[in-house]
Amino acid sequence: MGYYISVMNGQICINRSNLPRFFSLVNILMDAKNIEENGNGGSYADGVKKDSWYSWIHTDRVREAAKNYDLIGVFAEWGYKITHTSTMNDIDFYSVELEQGDTKIGDEEVFFSAIAPAIADGSLIDIQGEDNTRWRWYWEDGRFFSQDAEDVRIIYGTAHEIKFNNVVTETENV
Repeated sequence: MGYYISVMNGQICINRSNLPRFFSLVNILMDAKNIEENGNGGSYADGVKKDSWYSWIHTDRVREAAKNYDLIGVFAEWGYKITHTSTMNDIDFYSVELEQGDTKIGDEEVFFSAIAPAIADGSLIDIQGEDNTRWRWYWEDGRFFSQDAEDVRIIYGTAHEIKFNNVVTETENV
């Protein structure tokens, strides 16, 4: 089963000086004890959980990406495609999309809260659920938040005609 989500808009901002901290936080997150305590994925036998992992995540590949200081790879293993868009004042800005389009939600909130101390203010991901529920995740002051949308609507104003200002007549163009 599962609940499908779409990213409507997203931006992750990371100060270049925080990259070592980011990878350290990912390594802590991927520690076996943290996975056992916080992971919702796992294998069960006779009603008992035998093995733990974060939902939809390949543990070894996340660890390898973190070991190689591969920021894009870490996010990809968590199901998010980030694309560098700009740099300003040593802060790198990345657009955020889901790797597979609409996808099942997993343990993203665990990941996003774990890396929060390394994420710059202004980072946010707007989400729409399969039932059109909307919310956003955002980072501020090294902390991670979730905020439900109270009202999502588009109201269009009065239409205005847009005309082509033709400066060449048909006879001149022949």
